[in-house]
Amino acid sequence: MNILDVKAINKTYTKQRWFKKNVHPILKNVTFSLAPGECIAIVGKSGSGKSTLANIMLGIESATSGEMIFREKTLTKSYYKQIRKEIQGVFQNSYASLNPLQKVEDILKEPLRNFDLPFNKSKLLYLLDIVGLEPSLLQHYPGELSGGQQQRLAIARAIATEPSILILDEVTSNLDMVLQKKILQLLQHLQQTQGLSLL
Repeated sequence: MNILDVKAINKTYTKQRWFKKNVHPILKNVTFSLAPGECIAIVGKSGSGKSTLANIMLGIESATSGEMIFREKTLTKSYYKQIRKEIQGVFQNSYASLNPLQKVEDILKEPLRNFDLPFNKSKLLYLLDIVGLEPSLLQHYPGELSGGQQQRLAIARAIATEPSILILDEVTSNLDMVLQKKILQLLQHLQQTQGLSLL
């Protein structure tokens, strides 16, 4: 059984200029299935709609047409609210997704609070440990972390809710080759040990 089925997703943007409407198709009939523990890569040139697709799957944007089925049930807005913690995302610019005024500890607590999930300090230390960050970083701010550490923190925050699917939008593109390799190894480890499906 697939954990997610994406069926004929279309996305168009309409721009009104004077009396003329310009319709720009971004995604056309995107269809694929994702099995539990599977990793699928979506490949395309810049501007081809990869980030738009990620946003649709994360519920940030709506598709123009098509449907997504999670655990054999169509993802409606109301159903999405019920399973929101099951599908998490990590974005290309991790620093922009981290609140610069929050300490690492609060950044990790936030998704747990949002979904009324239990947490204690050992849970936060576990999240840091699994992504290879030192416990001492709990009291640091994102601006005090390196780019690689920020990306690891973003991953730790995303897996805090123990999701089934992790959507990764070019998570290594701003990192050097050594850090890219480490992040990819980390994601592979999470896939193997936690049964995460990766997109």
